[in-house]
Amino acid sequence: MISYVFYSLGMGFFIIAIAAYLTGRISRTTWNGCNAIGNSLLGVAKWHGGGGDDMKRRLKRCARRFQGVRRTAPQGT
Repeated sequence: MISYVFYSLGMGFFIIAIAAYLTGRISRTTWNGCNAIGNSLLGVAKWHGGGGDDMKRRLKRCARRFQGVRRTAPQGT
């Protein structure tokens, strides 16, 4: 159920962004931002709505390899 909500929201962002960009209501950067939001909502819909175990497995494998690096603060002179 929740995947349909996120899918609808994501597609809504795409449709509104395309219509607003073509009519000149928003700039290119705003259009890119709306598309990024739409993509993230579609990604959440795919994750929760049966995107398959392969997708989840690949993302978890990438997350396991990530290791944060502790860095010391620069010394002031």
